[in-house]
Amino acid sequence: MPNCPVCGNYYTEGDAKCRECGEELERLEEQTCENCDGRVRAKDFFCSHCGVILEPGEGEIECEEHPKQDAVGVCVVCGKPVCSDCERKKGNTIFCKTTEHMKIHRQWSAVFTTKNEYEAEMIRTNLENAGFPSKVFSQHDYLSFAMNNKLAIVKVMVQRTQASDARGILRELNLLDDEGRVL
Repeated sequence: MPNCPVCGNYYTEGDAKCRECGEELERLEEQTCENCDGRVRAKDFFCSHCGVILEPGEGEIECEEHPKQDAVGVCVVCGKPVCSDCERKKGNTIFCKTTEHMKIHRQWSAVFTTKNEYEAEMIRTNLENAGFPSKVFSQHDYLSFAMNNKLAIVKVMVQRTQASDARGILRELNLLDDEGRVL
């Protein structure tokens, strides 16, 4: 089963849009990221799975902290563009200098992905009311630099040990289907 190159969730062949993030799937020309073997669209600037910039062009994407230096990737948690001096790596995955992001990536799991910050905040509120500490991470602040927020996603995350139960709550609220996809 193929996975969405934007949010990474599985979809059924022939689906027009990803049920998780709403990305149009019909016209995707996919390629494989050389850094992590994740599936990405041919037109993507970076791999949403590992954060590496695909086919970097000189001066195309600059580091957030060092504007005169080219970015080598974007943080997979917040989407902040980073240069080789600022990047932090865990395996093939790129993070910004915020040490919490590496820890979050390891200890927290995305249970809901959308392109709408308001929708993510509503989901977070529902999860918090059900007793699941939640965090929202939006890439909108950083990814508008090159893509007009088209690829920017917003993730609602819970502690990895509570992810299954949190998805159950979202299914009870008719927000996810039985396979964990956004309705």
